[in-house]
Formats: sequence, structure tokens, C-alpha cells
Amino acid sequence: MKQSSGWDFNCSAENEAALKPLSEVEKRFQFPVRRLGRYFARTEDPSLEGPSLGLGKYYRGFHIPFSPRKVLPLYLLEYFFHPLEKFMHHRLDEMPSIEERKAFDNLIFIGSSTCLNPTGFVTNLCA
Repeated sequence: MKQSSGWDFNCSAENEAALKPLSEVEKRFQFPVRRLGRYFARTEDPSLEGPSLGLGKYYRGFHIPFSPRKVLPLYLLEYFFHPLEKFMHHRLDEMPSIEERKAFDNLIFIGSSTCLNPTGFVTNLCA
């Protein structure tokens, strides 16, 4: 489940322990002012290599602002939003808009192979 803090280590305590301290370098860079989510993959996703995002076979990570026109795997598209359970108290005719449901405006995705290398991780996180 997505962490509301903007950090999603995919339930990997090992990645969180190793990578979260390295992420302190963010303080030295200018990131988008808007809400930023960070997704650390635990496995490679071959669907990201395809032409829809233009990443190619050797991608290490990417930054992408939210756009309903982008073709993302469902788990990444859903990452941009608060879980629907948060809105269960709404009546059907009062369902939240997309803007109200959005948790993040931008996503930094770090591939699983990038998470294995501290130098590659920091380079890709801040690129």
C-alpha cells in the first residue's frame, strides 16, 4: 500500500534502511514545488521498456508529472492517487474530483536494479 509520506519502498525494509539515508541528498537539489512521490521498485517491469514511455531497455529510473494521457502500468497510475477507502464517507453524488483524489503531482520512479547500487541510486534520484 502506498505510503502517504511520498516514499514507497514496496514493503522492503532492506531498501528503506539502505536508500532512505541516501535520499538526504534531495535537500541539495531543486525539486518540483508540487507534491512529489518516490517509488522504489523491487522487481523490473518489462512493460516500462516499451515505446509507450520511450524509456528503452536500459532505463534506470524516470521522473514523470501526472497526466491522464500518459500510458503507465496501472500500479503506477494508481500511485498518484489517495486510496479510494479514504473517500468512503462520501455519498455517490459527492465523489471527489481527480484533483481531490490526487496524492502526488510528480513521480520519481527508481528501477530495482538502480536500487542495488548506491551511486546509481543517488545519481538517478537527483538527475
